Amino acid sequence: MSSAGVHSVAALEELKNVVTKFQTEAKEALAVTDMGVNRSLEWFQNDLLKQWQSEYRKREEAVTNARADLERCRMQSFGDRTPDCTDQKVALKKAQIRLEEAEQKIKAVKKWSRVLEEEVGEYRGPAQELGNVIAGELPKAIADLNRMLLALEAYMSVKAPPGAAVSMAFGNEPSGVQSAAPSAAQGTSSAPASPTPAAAPTAAQTNPPPAGS
Repeated sequence: MSSAGVHSVAALEELKNVVTKFQTEAKEALAVTDMGVNRSLEWFQNDLLKQWQSEYRKREEAVTNARADLERCRMQSFGDRTPDCTDQKVALKKAQIRLEEAEQKIKAVKKWSRVLEEEVGEYRGPAQELGNVIAGELPKAIADLNRMLLALEAYMSVKAPPGAAVSMAFGNEPSGVQSAAPSAAQGTSSAPASPTPAAAPTAAQTNPPPAGS
């Protein structure tokens, strides 16, 4: 009869519990990561870009207003006296610098949006494979472990037939015990009988009559 080779059903049960816990935690972690990646990409490509585009329009208007202020200042001349428009010039310069900054920000957001989209694409491939394992392979593994545990429990619950417990009482003793009893019986029956003592001689046999009588 072959042996099942089972050393610890508890260890198999623990393995099933570990795999089940990993499936739950991995599924949740993957969902949270996907949500975070998609949210970051959407914020970078839409919200951040729109924010700097709006900021660019505001700063462009500020440049226009600063330039108009400088022109009005220059028009306020009295004779040969040139008006001092230093403040207006400084304000225009600052507005122009801020407009250039917004323009550079827009270019940077568009550039890094493409880079981020490529990186997200590289992430989505392995993430999809992991999702397939979590959704397909792990449930199969857990089902296989459940079937193994049920089979082992059924195997271990099988009892020996009732006749096997009393078989030794009806002549099925081990070979060493079987051979010992007959040997003792044979030794008793085959012992040689003690010799029967001879009859004592009679008086006639020991003292014969005299000759010629």
